Amino acid sequence: MDEQKNNQNDEELIGLSNLPGIVYAEMVKEALERQGIKSIIKPDVMSSGLQAKGAHITGDSCRIFVFKKDAEKAQEILETMMDHI
Repeated sequence: MDEQKNNQNDEELIGLSNLPGIVYAEMVKEALERQGIKSIIKPDVMSSGLQAKGAHITGDSCRIFVFKKDAEKAQEILETMMDHI
């Protein structure tokens, strides 16, 4: 029973740090996939509603979600890639 509970916890999605736009989020998503980490991008309402794509649209932000078991490693990858912004 504990093993089943642990599997459920591992399948919980965890949000990483916000990113300033869909282009940055797609870059990080690709890097995560290269490391075998599955992820999804959730854009904010402004960018998703307008179908806008740009490196940085004022007020635009995205968040990447990963499985809990991958969250620590994924956050490290994100921070390494985005330490300059």
